[in-house]
Amino acid sequence: VPSEITKSDYNITILPIGQTDANLEDNNTVFSMGFSDLVIQSVTETRTQTGRNLTVSVLNDGFESIDSATVNLYSEGINGELLDTQIISVLESGTNTEVVFEIEESSLDSSISEDARLYYIYAETDSYESNYGNNDNSIALYPDYTVTLNAESGGTVSGSGTYINDSKAAIKATPEPGYLFE
Repeated sequence: VPSEITKSDYNITILPIGQTDANLEDNNTVFSMGFSDLVIQSVTETRTQTGRNLTVSVLNDGFESIDSATVNLYSEGINGELLDTQIISVLESGTNTEVVFEIEESSLDSSISEDARLYYIYAETDSYESNYGNNDNSIALYPDYTVTLNAESGGTVSGSGTYINDSKAAIKATPEPGYLFE
């Protein structure tokens, strides 16, 4: 292998040691090496005042620069609706960058469904890549849940509010004098 890998075709010839080969033509092969390799390293969720941000870390793990790439966000998986596209203008070999997608809180409304929403992220480029199997990722976002408490008579309740999935809600009921909970 050369000391500096560039995008090109390489020829390999395999010969038997100490023997002759009747047909040297079938001992040769050509392979290409040195392409770019777009990799989605991670997808992280952060909360904002209006919803969530998905920060996508994209790496060029190959040997050639990428002149242009797109990172697409789909709802409900690979066959879902295309929600947004971010453009990466240039990504040098060995470098990474981040793109951010904004998810409106209204699209995560728990009154519509309490289930997680699946988002699928796919990165693509016109450059040849050495590995296309690392160009995608998905993330499930859970809606926030609203707890509403009402005391009709005989006491007070507290703990109403909006809660993040898997968080604990502290609910307290206090009877008025002369009332008991059964």
